[in-house]
Amino acid sequence: MKTISFKDEGMWYLFVFNLGLFSVSLLPVLPSADLLGLLFLGFIVCFYWRWFVGFSMVSGILLGSLLGYYLLNIQLPLLLDGQQFQVIGIVEGLPQSTQKKERFIFRIDSLIDKAGHKVPSLQGRKIQLSWYYRKDRSLVLKPGQRWSLTVKLKRPRGFVNPAGFDYQAYLLQKKISATGYVINQQATRLLEQDCRQIVVDCVRWWIKRRLVSQLSYPLAIGPMLALVLGDTSQLDNQQWDLLRHTGTAHLLAISGLHIGIAATVGFFIGKLCLHVGALFFPFFIRLHHFPALASIMVASFYSLLAGMSLPTQRALIMVLLFHLGSLFYRSLRPYFVLVCALTMVAVLDPLAVYNQGFWLSFLAVSLLFYGFMGRRHRNKTLFGRVFYSLVKSQWVLVIGLFLPSVLLLQGVSLSAPMVNLFAVPLVSFVIVPLLFLLLFLMSVSVVGVFESAYKALYIFVELLIQWLLNILSWFTDIDFWTPAIITSPPFGVVIIASIGILWLLAPKGIPARYLGLLCFLPLWFSNEKPLALSITFMDVGQGTAVIVRTQQHTLVYDTGRVFSQHFNAGQHIIVPYLRSEGIANIDRLVVSHNDSDHVGGVIGLLENMNTMSILSGQPLKNAVPCTEGQQWEWDGVTFEILWPNSAMAKKLLTDQMIKDNNTSCVLLVSFFGKKILLAGDIEKQVEQQLLDNQSVGPIDILLVPHHGSKTSSSLAWLSQLRPTWAIVTAGFNNPYNHPHPEVIKRYQQVGSQWLNTATAGAIRFSIADNADEHGGWRLERWRLDNRRYWYD
Repeated sequence: MKTISFKDEGMWYLFVFNLGLFSVSLLPVLPSADLLGLLFLGFIVCFYWRWFVGFSMVSGILLGSLLGYYLLNIQLPLLLDGQQFQVIGIVEGLPQSTQKKERFIFRIDSLIDKAGHKVPSLQGRKIQLSWYYRKDRSLVLKPGQRWSLTVKLKRPRGFVNPAGFDYQAYLLQKKISATGYVINQQATRLLEQDCRQIVVDCVRWWIKRRLVSQLSYPLAIGPMLALVLGDTSQLDNQQWDLLRHTGTAHLLAISGLHIGIAATVGFFIGKLCLHVGALFFPFFIRLHHFPALASIMVASFYSLLAGMSLPTQRALIMVLLFHLGSLFYRSLRPYFVLVCALTMVAVLDPLAVYNQGFWLSFLAVSLLFYGFMGRRHRNKTLFGRVFYSLVKSQWVLVIGLFLPSVLLLQGVSLSAPMVNLFAVPLVSFVIVPLLFLLLFLMSVSVVGVFESAYKALYIFVELLIQWLLNILSWFTDIDFWTPAIITSPPFGVVIIASIGILWLLAPKGIPARYLGLLCFLPLWFSNEKPLALSITFMDVGQGTAVIVRTQQHTLVYDTGRVFSQHFNAGQHIIVPYLRSEGIANIDRLVVSHNDSDHVGGVIGLLENMNTMSILSGQPLKNAVPCTEGQQWEWDGVTFEILWPNSAMAKKLLTDQMIKDNNTSCVLLVSFFGKKILLAGDIEKQVEQQLLDNQSVGPIDILLVPHHGSKTSSSLAWLSQLRPTWAIVTAGFNNPYNHPHPEVIKRYQQVGSQWLNTATAGAIRFSIADNADEHGGWRLERWRLDNRRYWYD
């Protein structure tokens, strides 16, 4: 069998092509038509002169740009953003349901705006809808249903924060043209049920319903659905933490190992069918390629059931290439197959680089290829070879993925090698094959065959999963999880650490391999000198979350809101930012008051970060009440509570009717003449009392009270404060009309510069001893300064 070399197939040209394609995703704007014309001219010149490196790079940039324009073109037009529509379409995917709402993907057949005009540009496109408090829950929402709905739609948009998840890029990856919600439930109509267009989704839904209906152990259904369908919606936050802390989350993400097992099962089924068929039909023995075709079919079917996630795509493409090589009697080198898979994923999903699964999946496979390259072991028994491979693979992944885990997952699990030694074989070689058998028994039990066997196997698999979760819980009780305490290192330090990884995993014969550990040392010494003071206004939509840092201390002022069962600002926006900055503890949490857009993320924050003390404007568990006059100093920075005063504090104990907004903690931060005022949601009455009782102006930075509501920010108060910068934390196109135009005019009257997290993303002001920009402040705006071409 001929071996295809790297050079013959241009592996490196494919790699350069991918670099060009992915580099487009880093651009603030897509290349103009003139620039694309020049690139096309370069494309022709490079091809004519046979300069294939340049040809590959230019090809990647051109294709990436065209795909970028396609992604922008499929979005809801800007002029229609926030409008009401009548839509007819079909439900796709697996709808997610909670007590409050249902969320689902809807493919549009017809879209008509409020004026009665059709919107042809979105015909056939997908939108993501939420349906709140649907009246008739007896009618189950499922794929294949064609509905007529009245909806309100908006363009894809997400928060932009340091170390934050780019939700807008995620929606574009899924080819979602708009998000929205159902309104006017009286006008909704179910037109028909038709699964002909989306057979796979209907099969997935049927399997999910059958599995859920047999449920005996509630905690097992989440992992079971994740392994069978790639559906993680049933995994709660505790189970996610359990998997993350033990380094086993990869086991429930259907990826290379699972697809490989499916392909192997398919191959042996094909072999069995071939030999059995040959007993009755001798010509079967000549169908040499049938096992490979069966392997491809089973792997493809499992990938479709799993929803074709990015790691699944990578694994399936590699299986296809491997078998195609065997069909044509060609042996493809592993790295060539991997780069081909990378190229196909890049073309299918040009924003894949913003997916953690992309990096972890391709890096893990690359490291395993490298770790086992050119190595032989002396074990002659099957068990010895399997055990050696298992231990070796864990060593390779623990060392190789240490740096990606720190940078992407913000922590490492010290128990991962031990846990995976038994969890990987249990899940991959026992539970997953049993689930394949369960699916087979489920399908035949419909006609009354093997019904008892199906039920018995279901209970047995549940018990196995429950037993696995119990063992993982034991490891978390010992607390082997270590959050990263390394800030984002410079690029050069990452390169040095990467060289150390390759050195450690190098084959025998490479001298002094363990000296590669020395290459990790710069990671611990690369942390930048802490700034004297920094204030970060996080982009949390219609809510407030502010982080104040001194050289050695951290204060969090408010925690944003809870967005869903699986997403809150405390755990998913504030915590990733703090960990990316190398912060392990919060010295003080100040909760201005108990409105949901200020206190919503508290539980998620406290569960994930050690917090030394809590101050609150209203009663809160384990919190000390905010009271005027409270003062402390950290690293030369003074903090002082200006409100509530003692009279308001007494009223809080007896009068439950006091308006929440006016109980807000008002915090003044001072540093060598620089002043920052965090005013919560106070209204004009409190502003007047602060005006009468004390003078704190002028102010450098003011957190605009109550998100810019016209009930706050009186002109008299602003005239005293005269803030240089006015920062409003509000949601984009929020329903409250915050900030109010009258309020903006008042700030303009006193000469304030205006910034809104809705349009600027997270905003950070920082000051160092030698800073002189912006009056000593360095200003960073994440949406504007780190712009990507899909940002509005």
